[in-house]
Amino acid sequence: MATGYLGPAIQDRVNFFSVPTVAKEQATISAEGGIKTALLDRRLRPDLAGYWWRTDDLQLTAVGRTSTSACLINADHAVGYGIRASCRAPRPHADAGWEIAGFVRNFTDVIVFVSGIDFDNLTGMINEPRTRGLEVRASF
Repeated sequence: MATGYLGPAIQDRVNFFSVPTVAKEQATISAEGGIKTALLDRRLRPDLAGYWWRTDDLQLTAVGRTSTSACLINADHAVGYGIRASCRAPRPHADAGWEIAGFVRNFTDVIVFVSGIDFDNLTGMINEPRTRGLEVRASF
């Protein structure tokens, strides 16, 4: 378990008729746990880890609105979580081996609204689509 804190911030770069904005302090709590082990006379090393975090009053910078100046805002909260699994299979009597890891991003495949349309640039943003992958590494 861990906690974090980011103090209040002020956006003091004002342009023309804009006014300074202030974001409240943000607080984060997180937890991480996992297991590492060695099997088959240490020739197979599977690892599994998981994490979770929550940030209350997340400080964000918003650009656009009625002008192109930046302002600070607070999101109510943000939550993140995930797992990582890997397995290493070193060759005996050699400093070499294989490492294989799979990953999935945006596992829930839920689109969450994260920003508004910037009418100055005609853009909008959503979460990235679900991404799956396999990473393989060999060392010799």
